[in-house]
Amino acid sequence: MGNGIPSLSRIPAFQLKSSENEYLYAGSNNIKVEGLGLVWIKIQTPRGPEKIGLSKTAYIPNFHTNLVAMPLLWEKKIYFDNRKMLLMRDNEILANLELKHCKVVVEWNPPDISELWHQRLGHLGRGPLKHLPYAVTGIKAKDLKGPAGTECEPCAVTKSCQIIS
Repeated sequence: MGNGIPSLSRIPAFQLKSSENEYLYAGSNNIKVEGLGLVWIKIQTPRGPEKIGLSKTAYIPNFHTNLVAMPLLWEKKIYFDNRKMLLMRDNEILANLELKHCKVVVEWNPPDISELWHQRLGHLGRGPLKHLPYAVTGIKAKDLKGPAGTECEPCAVTKSCQIIS
């Protein structure tokens, strides 16, 4: 499991093949799989960080987290040691896993605090965002930068000019 692995939400890093009539069933909801493909994630190994490719990955843009299907790992003879929080193959450690928010995590990408405050405060600009830690109590980060106008889609759309043909 991951926490919204960026490479799944950015199409260029995701080698996508079309998906016909494939759905994920979550409770009483049917969620369309937009595509299937290969995605690369960074895992923590005994030798340090390494990238691995996950095949048969479903691209579902509206999902808030990414899940790893254990049966697909079993096909590759990879097993989860839940006592030691490890992914193993043939008694060899493939990856060290973490526990975050009561969930086993393969790849953890901590949230960008600047981006979070930018969104919380109605897409606050970079200048005011830099002054926020000094004007408000409770914000621990002192180096808030925030995204550039074109890095945030809502900001880019609201600042765009109409082209009249």
